[in-house]
Amino acid sequence: MYSDQRDNLVVAQVHLFDEKNKMVGGIDFYSPPAELPSDTKEPFIKMNMRIDRLFSVVDLLRNEKPIYLEWQEHLHHAYLSTTQEPVGEGEDKITIEE
Repeated sequence: MYSDQRDNLVVAQVHLFDEKNKMVGGIDFYSPPAELPSDTKEPFIKMNMRIDRLFSVVDLLRNEKPIYLEWQEHLHHAYLSTTQEPVGEGEDKITIEE
């Protein structure tokens, strides 16, 4: 992969699907010293992480069920969770394929 700005290069990606096999999100992984872009919600939730988190994310996706992809509107931040938050806590929640 080549880029004019090598420090903004995505070095790995994980695509996330719901139980109907519809893509609902993704995670882009960056090498340091890249500045991470903000997470986004449209057209689907996209998270941005450092490459050193890749193996932890893959381990979580393989070994924990169910997994929720969540979006916090007030923080403009996405995250993965293995528990459901109490009513009113999570803004948008999508269950990842079990």
